[in-house]
Amino acid sequence: MNLIGKKWIDHLIQPTQLGYGNGDNMPDEKLLPLFDKINLQQGRHFIVLHQRGSHAPYGALLQPQDKVFGEADIADKYDNTIHKTDQMIQTVFEQLQKQPDGNWLFAYTSDHGQYVRQDIYNQGTVQPDSYIVPLVLYSPDKAVQQAANQAFAPCEIAFHQQLSTFLIHTLGYDMPVSGCREGSVTGNLITGDAGSLNIRNGKAEYVYPQ
Repeated sequence: MNLIGKKWIDHLIQPTQLGYGNGDNMPDEKLLPLFDKINLQQGRHFIVLHQRGSHAPYGALLQPQDKVFGEADIADKYDNTIHKTDQMIQTVFEQLQKQPDGNWLFAYTSDHGQYVRQDIYNQGTVQPDSYIVPLVLYSPDKAVQQAANQAFAPCEIAFHQQLSTFLIHTLGYDMPVSGCREGSVTGNLITGDAGSLNIRNGKAEYVYPQ
């Protein structure tokens, strides 16, 4: 959380405010009661539920009943976290569907993927598993559906920049929606100083650090 971004946040809740220590990870389901407390019928809202999701060590925050794939190997543990995320998405989506006016937009994505193999698992690399992530958009509003379809339907793959500008535009700001013909993927340094990928028209080219 940088100071520029924090300026635009009206209400921020950290795990330390919920009894967790500095550096402790909080189970994702603890976000749901906070979401339930928000009166979505009063005022306007831009809500971010920042999940821990599928970070290593995989499954450390799950309850026994959440480990539906078992724990025989690292892939099973990773899949358990995905299943848990799916359940959380479903809960949030069903809560939004109860809103009578249908004036809402649900967006889900991840800031990075995970490269998971039996002998190695990591993030922040330029492997496709590390940067190709899910993107889900849904709104019952026909105008928003049309705008989303116009922005993303022509794309074989979308970019975070494209999603960000789409959300800003949808909120009513004068922001052109970025296209999907070209984008960049940073390595384990967000500045790209450790190398990056330039992706243009579906083809990836590695850019070596200077």
